[in-house]
Parts: sequence; C-alpha cells; structure tokens
Amino acid sequence: MFRVKCTRAFTLTCGGAALALFVWTAHMSTLPPDAVNLNEHPHFYSGSRPQSSAPSPVLPIIHKTPLPESLPTAEDQSTAGTTPVELSPAVVSATMPTPTTEDVPYHSPIPASDLDLDLPSDMPPSSTPTPRMTLIVLWSPQDRDASYLPNFFASAGANPSIDVLLIKFDKYGLGAEYCEAPQAAGVLNVREVCVDMEEYWDLHIDWLCAEWGCDARMREMAREVMVRRLPADRVNSFYRPFRAEVFNKYMLPGVDMWAWADLDVVLGNMDRAFPWDLASSFDVVLAGWPTNWSTLLLYMPGHFTAFRRSPDVARAFQRAVPALVTYNAFVGEEFEEFGDACEEGEYSHALFMRTGLRFLRFDAMVDAGHHINTLDGVFAVEDDHALPTAPTSTDLAPKEATLLSARPAINAALASHTSPDGPEDDEQQRTFTTEGLEAPVTLRQDASAAPFVWFAPQYAVAYDSPLAQEIPGNGRHGRRYVMRRDVDGPVTERFEPAQRIHFDIPGQEVGAGRERAWLREGLYTHLQAEKYASWWALPERALEPGEVLYVDKEHGAHVWDADANLVWQSPRVAAL
Repeated sequence: MFRVKCTRAFTLTCGGAALALFVWTAHMSTLPPDAVNLNEHPHFYSGSRPQSSAPSPVLPIIHKTPLPESLPTAEDQSTAGTTPVELSPAVVSATMPTPTTEDVPYHSPIPASDLDLDLPSDMPPSSTPTPRMTLIVLWSPQDRDASYLPNFFASAGANPSIDVLLIKFDKYGLGAEYCEAPQAAGVLNVREVCVDMEEYWDLHIDWLCAEWGCDARMREMAREVMVRRLPADRVNSFYRPFRAEVFNKYMLPGVDMWAWADLDVVLGNMDRAFPWDLASSFDVVLAGWPTNWSTLLLYMPGHFTAFRRSPDVARAFQRAVPALVTYNAFVGEEFEEFGDACEEGEYSHALFMRTGLRFLRFDAMVDAGHHINTLDGVFAVEDDHALPTAPTSTDLAPKEATLLSARPAINAALASHTSPDGPEDDEQQRTFTTEGLEAPVTLRQDASAAPFVWFAPQYAVAYDSPLAQEIPGNGRHGRRYVMRRDVDGPVTERFEPAQRIHFDIPGQEVGAGRERAWLREGLYTHLQAEKYASWWALPERALEPGEVLYVDKEHGAHVWDADANLVWQSPRVAAL
C-alpha cells in the first residue's frame, strides 16, 4: 500500500489506483504510430540515422557556463526566454510513484575476493580507473521479500566503471548483526558500509548545521527533531539530494558524479545507455521513459537520478526548499509539509522552479509490458501490438508464447547489438545528432499541471510538448530530452531518433510499411509493478552472463540461457 501525504491534515491511500494508472498508461504508450508523421519524419520511424550534410532543424548547442560559487535563487527561472506553445487539450504523462523497497541478504554467484570492505576510506587499486559515477544506496534490514536484490548487485557488478556505496543502517531495530551481514559478497565494485544509528544522525546533522551555523543547543534540538521524524521518512527521501555531502567520508576521491538508485532495479549497460558525453555539462541528470503524452510531468524519480558532485549543487537544493533554508524552518511546523515522496515532489519543484541548476531529462527506464534483462543491457519490447498471434496455448498468454518462441532470434539480436564492433558504439559517442529536433518549452507549476500526482499537487511541474505530435507515436518512437543547458537559462525539449533492434519472430511478415515489434535499450528496468503481480517470483540466484530474464508484466517471468534453453520459469507459469 502506498501512502501519499497530500496536505498536513489529509492522507490519500492510492496503492491500487497508482498501479491501475501504471497499467493503463503502459497500454496507451504502445499505440500504433500516426502514418502522417511517418511521412514527415521517416527516420524517426525506421530508427536509421541518415548520413546527411543538410542543416538540421535544431537550436544551436550553447557552450555551457560553470556554476557560480553562489547560486541565485529564482521563483520561476524556467520560463525565461521561452515561448508558450498552444496545443490541443493536454493529457497526463505516464508516471508512477515509487513503492518502498526493502531487501534481505543473498549469496552472490560471483567468487569472493579479498577486497577489504572494513575500511571506511575504501580505495580502488592504483591501477583501477576512477569510477565514472557512485550510486549511493541506503538499505535497512527488514523482514520483506527482496528476491530482486541478487540481480541488482549482479547488474552492478557487470558495470565495473561505476561504484556502488551501500549504506546500511538498522532503521527498524532488528539488531546490529543484520546490518553487518554482507549483502553483496564478492561484487568488487560494491562497497558495504554499516553505520550505527548514532553515526547516521550525526552525519546528517553535521552537514545541515554547517549550513545553518548551529550552536550546541541548536544542534541537539535539530537532532532530536530528525530522530522523531524518522518513521515518516518511509523511503529515505527527506535528505536525498545531500547524500554525497552527508556520506562524503565514504566517497572515493575523483568521482565527479553520484546518483541515488532503488534496489528493485536491474541496471543495464551504463557505459552504452547513459549520456556520458552530455552529463558533465549538467548539474542534475534525471531519468524518464518513452511516452506518447503531449503533456509531460517533470520530476526526479526516486529509482534513479544523478548529480554533479559538488557542495554547490547540494546547497542549491537546501536553500531552495523552505523547510530546510534555516534551522528555525527545520524544527518548526514548516517541515511538517514534507511528503512521502518529497524527492519527486518538493525537491523536484525546487530544482525546476526555484533554482537555476542545469538539468537534463532523458529516456532511461525500460517501460513496456514485455522486457528483456541481461547482464549486458536491458531492453523494452516496443510495439508489441504488432506481434503475430502464436498458436493457442493453455499455458501462456499469446504474446508471451510468441516471444518465448523467438528466443534464438532475440539472443542473436542481442549478441549483434552488444558486440564491441556493433553499430551502436559510434552512435553512443554522440547523444545529439544532426537529425534531432529541438524547441523551447514553458514549465507550469500548479495543481492543474497534471490531473494525477502522488505528492502534494502544488509541487507538480509540467509542460506541453511542441514536438511530440511531429514524432511517430506522439513522441513514443523517439528519444525525448528536456534540458536547461545554462544556469538560469531557458528550458528546451529535444527528440532524437530511437535506435531499433530488430529480431525475427516466427510468423511475422516483414516488408516495407509493415509494423513489427522491436527492442529498445534502456539504462535500467524498475520492477515496480511486477512486485505486486500475482505471479511475482524471481530465481533465488542472480542472472549469469549469457542468460536472459524475459518478463511479461501481467503473466510471468522466464529465464533462458545463451543457447535459448529455458532454465527457469515463475511458479505460476510452471504450474500451468
């Protein structure tokens, strides 16, 4: 059950409604593309990247300016220099709240190493390159199902260019032995740090009081207030933007980016799927997913958002959220307005409307009714309405049966895509191409910005897309970016062609003008709706190299190996 604090006096319970919206929007997001749009922008539909020297209909890319020492605060910086767009009646973007994710130990299939995890200042060997990013993940032992945890750590281990800092603390009082128990034994790029509750409080108060200028009495009071509010901070959201500063003593030197992440995700190939060529020019890089909505709700998802590692970035959030600006605001009633998902509500509103921070939203999450997960990438099955109908089966849903029959073809397509000599390598070096379309947008901030939000509606920020109608599938078949390139600068939306990974399906007719299902690579899969499905189950062990986890959100999960042999199916499926 997901509880959303909408006002100080009213609490809305919306677990079932939120999941229903997820299913509905996932269905609507896969509608067939508009044939008129295909004629206007055929390269967006085909996924090809025509080599053309013709001028591109894009705005010039402005050279970025460094963030000043003292960030200005603006009530509405995002509308400066932008042009309002008139569109037909808006519709809400496909969004979902983040349910709690708690975890239990697992035994990694990766051989144990002699890495010393007891040193708080863990350092990689001198010959190891500095990680490109640190994921700071908070975890507390709790008696809940966490069968997704092995694949989180296995997928993290398959990304050696990133570093995972797992902060463990005994939030629910189960005992220190649970906190100390290894969660990712043998995964070399996961550093586990167990902090007792006293240190947990002190690290947070040390940073906040340094910003407020606390004396001893103020520090003691602020700490008491923080301890008292712990039960309300259900998913560790209250202080998320400050994690790199709060846990700075455990951060590796030289790492320029950090991110928060949920543990119920399967990470894809981060070297391929993250926009590294753009990231250094932004302060915040937030995840989105492909959608066909013309009105897009903007927020920092709790399942993944990345930041430039800098005290100035953390300070900009602290100074833009009224409940944290001063000591008096923190200990007073102002803070009581903080909601359950404040990183997606209050902090997101602050980013877009009350700071001049540079941000980039990109399509990162795999969001489809059918998805493919491996240790070398995660993929959505797009346009599944075009799948041919498999012979009637008493065991499987029609699309599920069709995709299972295509196991060898899917394996072949994945092998070709992930090959070091594959075509995607050159394209990944340039996120923005001459085929991109870009236009200014105006952000709206009010309760009517979107008809459904899971946080206090006054924090909703949305915009009406001037370009979605120009892209097949009303934007679904492109790669959508939203950005503020310069401090206090205008906000723009941009579409790039999506790279389509085609595979042969038994019974599928292929030819000019015929629709066919295809694979789209993402940065991660979030097992959000799946955890609440009646069939929910995952193998006790993590995926191994070459194995594929195929999930039909409504009906079940399957694992096959590199030779396309089925090695596991969810119990509901296996029992039929």
